Amino acid sequence: GLTTVNGDEDILLITNKGVIIRFNVDSVSQTGRATLGVRLMRMEDGAKVVTMAVVEPEEVGEEIVEVVETTSETEE
Repeated sequence: GLTTVNGDEDILLITNKGVIIRFNVDSVSQTGRATLGVRLMRMEDGAKVVTMAVVEPEEVGEEIVEVVETTSETEE
């Protein structure tokens, strides 16, 4: 995915295999136009990023807890 950021946000990536990573935009190396990009996450075979979101750091904890609670309610 591609999005614009101001530099103080966090990025949240979620794969179809259930892997969730969060990192601050400042931790990503900047590259020039002639490069191939930056690897943000190594994924196992068959894994795909299904969700990418730009979030404020304080929003992330609440959203993840909500997803976990919803998942555990449906699995019971």
